[in-house]
Amino acid sequence: VMDKSVVDLLLASTVLRNAIDIDGLAIGKLFRQTGLADLGVDWSRGVRGWIVAELDDEIIGAIQAVPSKPYGFIGDTLVTPQMQGRDLHGHGRLGRRPGTIGFALFVAALDYLKNAGCQFALGVTDKPGLTKIIKHYGGVDLGQHTLLGRNLATWRVRTERVDEVST
Repeated sequence: VMDKSVVDLLLASTVLRNAIDIDGLAIGKLFRQTGLADLGVDWSRGVRGWIVAELDDEIIGAIQAVPSKPYGFIGDTLVTPQMQGRDLHGHGRLGRRPGTIGFALFVAALDYLKNAGCQFALGVTDKPGLTKIIKHYGGVDLGQHTLLGRNLATWRVRTERVDEVST
């Protein structure tokens, strides 16, 4: 994993920090800007488990990093479209390689999870460039899985057993 001093050098004018509740709206905006599905959540209700990249008081990137023990989870990585695949000076183009902001957020998430006591970081990606970087830094492909989700706004406790539920 990249040394923190290297990340600091790459991000001399960008601040990486843990998100606070009011950052939820900006993270929701990043979902809309990047075209990723936010599954209809209410971003005004606050956020936990996100790291944001801030440049000139504007959130330009975010990554979900949820510590647990022994496993931590890295979720969506979002970078404002004008900074995707680019260095901090705006050079480069969107392609198969992550830009400075996305890469730095990923490194920060790994560092955060390690410092939180996680022994292993799990995550899901469909980006070949990110997969290559993860493998380069010692990550392993755990195979194909199904990503499941459930909207909890309509959740209620059900009493029937799973084997009684029809599929």
